[in-house]
Amino acid sequence: MKTDKLYAFSVITGQVFPIESDEIKLLFKYQIPVTGKPKSSCKKCYGRGFTEIDTKTKFHIMCRCLSKQIMQGYDVTNIVIPLPRLA
Repeated sequence: MKTDKLYAFSVITGQVFPIESDEIKLLFKYQIPVTGKPKSSCKKCYGRGFTEIDTKTKFHIMCRCLSKQIMQGYDVTNIVIPLPRLA
């Protein structure tokens, strides 16, 4: 059985890493499945996949070249980022 090659973008680390199609259900809530790598010729992210890091939360903001490649059917409203609780 041939599996499709997909990638995932992590909002916390900013990395784009390869995954198999059957591993989508194993992703954390802050990892977004995408159908391709960021464009190396992108003038905003220069192939990194993110344009900036939010100074307050330290989360990586996904570039437009990568956000166009979000896997079809993936609900972006399900993104949950665990934050530490302060007592």
